[in-house]
Formats: sequence, structure tokens, C-alpha cells
Amino acid sequence: MEKDIKFEETVFLVDTAYLNFMLVNFKGFLENQVKRELPKIQVADLLAYLALDAHIEEGEKNIQVVLISDDQTKKLENAEPSDLKKELDGVAFDSSLGEFLFSSVTTEGLVSREELYLDILDIALTSKAVKNLILLSFDDEYGDKVLNKIDNKDIEKSITQFRVREPEKEVSFKWDMLVYPMMMAFGIDSDEIQ
Repeated sequence: MEKDIKFEETVFLVDTAYLNFMLVNFKGFLENQVKRELPKIQVADLLAYLALDAHIEEGEKNIQVVLISDDQTKKLENAEPSDLKKELDGVAFDSSLGEFLFSSVTTEGLVSREELYLDILDIALTSKAVKNLILLSFDDEYGDKVLNKIDNKDIEKSITQFRVREPEKEVSFKWDMLVYPMMMAFGIDSDEIQ
């Protein structure tokens, strides 16, 4: 992999298999809780909620969204837009937080999704351009490896990892629950959950 990837100041690294796992399972759970069918989420809304929770301030800037996938993941489930290559690769949307720029990166059958995610994470961690790093990684598959890379006191970046449960040990970076921004993206008010 090329080591000269051009990154923006704020970068999302999204494992699309993990996001799909959450979108499918969490949507089913939430529908049981609120006793109604939920609409598909808008990808732009979910990313804006995640960015706000990661304390990204409003302004005119570029926010890079790297969607990492393997040959089994070609679309996002329960989301619009959904096709990683046809609808989400090379597109952008504007918000009050900045312009979100999408790129879809696939393993092309050459490496595992885990290896690709960890390689791109390494490059982002060493990039001088990156100041804010927002991570959605598949904790059940390779979470310890991600924690080992980012739980380093010498990294001078703001790192936020979105998870479904808290880390098993104290960490030096910010983590937040993925549940709340997903609830908002699905259009659920907190008073609907019992």
C-alpha cells in the first residue's frame, strides 16, 4: 500500500462490515423497543451525529470518510445511499461541520479487511495532516490490535473510537457509545426507549 495517502485534518476510518453488523442488529433491537418500523438512516446524518459526538466544530473544512470493505461488503444495509462504489465513492456532501468527502477502499481479495483497516490506521496515525481521527472498527474481530495502536501517549491527535461497550482497560483516547448517534440517525427520541 502506498504510504503517501493524502489525508485531511479530520478523518473517519469506517469498517463497513462492522457498520453493517450494527445497522442490521441494532435496527432490529430498536424496532422491538419502540414497536414500530424504522426508516433507513441517511449516511450523512449518521456521520454528522458521530462528528458532533467527536467534538468536531462547525466550519469550512474537509472531513474525509474512508469506507473500508472486503469482497463480501458491497453495500451498506438499512442506509441511504448504500452502494459503496456507485453511490459513496468519490462523492461529497456539505454540512455546517464542513464538506464530507467519501472514498471507498476495498481489499480486492489481496489482504483481509482487518489488515487493510490496520494498515490505513497506521498511515493515518503517522500522517502530520491528520489532527482528528474518528474510528469505527470491528472490535469483536480485531479490537485489541486497534487499541494497541491508538492507546499510545505519544500520539498527538484527537482520537475518538465509537464502540458498543466500554474498553476492558483504561485508555488514553476518547471513546464513545455508537448506540446514541445511531438512535438519532434512525429518528428515535430517548424517551421512546424503555
